[in-house]
Amino acid sequence: MTASELRLPARGKPEPRTGEPTTTSAFTSFDSDIAVRLVERAELTRAAVAGEIDLSTAPLMNEILTGCLARSPGTLDLDLGDVAFFDCSGLNALLHVRQRAADQGVALTVSQMSPPVIRILQLTGAHSLFSHEPGAEPRQRLVRPARQTE
Repeated sequence: MTASELRLPARGKPEPRTGEPTTTSAFTSFDSDIAVRLVERAELTRAAVAGEIDLSTAPLMNEILTGCLARSPGTLDLDLGDVAFFDCSGLNALLHVRQRAADQGVALTVSQMSPPVIRILQLTGAHSLFSHEPGAEPRQRLVRPARQTE
């Protein structure tokens, strides 16, 4: 299973707060229902995952996100707010990415979680590994997930 990558221009605008250049990439798989949109900045990479994360798509998500770790010098922030289905295969991939991030010294944060993601994390007791600080509000969505075209 492979994904096609589309490197999108940053529309010629630097990131407003820092003036740093921004790179946007979109990964889609034509044989499954998953899309990942990346926005890379100097110290932060945001990855918005959309679609269904199951036995057939979890390896692809794992491959894309572990690739992000190699290119992300500071923090990898995951937006899982548009994940429509999430099973134990997705959890396994997420835990693998978390372990790789720790091994490489990259901070891993999760800014958004959809109800299916929250449910699996709560049922397995892994919610505390990925949840926000107590009382913290989820951040505003800064990355719009890539949408698959048919």
